[in-house]
Amino acid sequence: MNKPLRFTALVFLSGCTGYFGAPWWLLAPLSGIVALTSPLSQRRTLVWGFVGGALSWLSAALMLHIPNEGILAHRIGNMLGGLSPVAVLLATATLGGLLGGLGAASGRLLGDLIMKK
Repeated sequence: MNKPLRFTALVFLSGCTGYFGAPWWLLAPLSGIVALTSPLSQRRTLVWGFVGGALSWLSAALMLHIPNEGILAHRIGNMLGGLSPVAVLLATATLGGLLGGLGAASGRLLGDLIMKK
């Protein structure tokens, strides 16, 4: 398995802990821990962390969306000004991606700072 795919899979798995009762914000520090010794560049760490975080939150949202036939996403969309359920799912994925990407980038920068000393 190549390095970006392995990195993304680890960020994805760390993000999936939230589905099993861990707090939502745990994705950022876990992504940072995964990225501490990442061989990827800083930009690639940010991008692949975003992809892993977005996929983990999208999969968790879909696991809630599919069994209840989209009722929850529809109600949340109405609360947010009439968004469609698909837009709510995409917003969820974007927020998870930002959390995973920025956590991974922070961890990578911390790793660079530690390795220089």
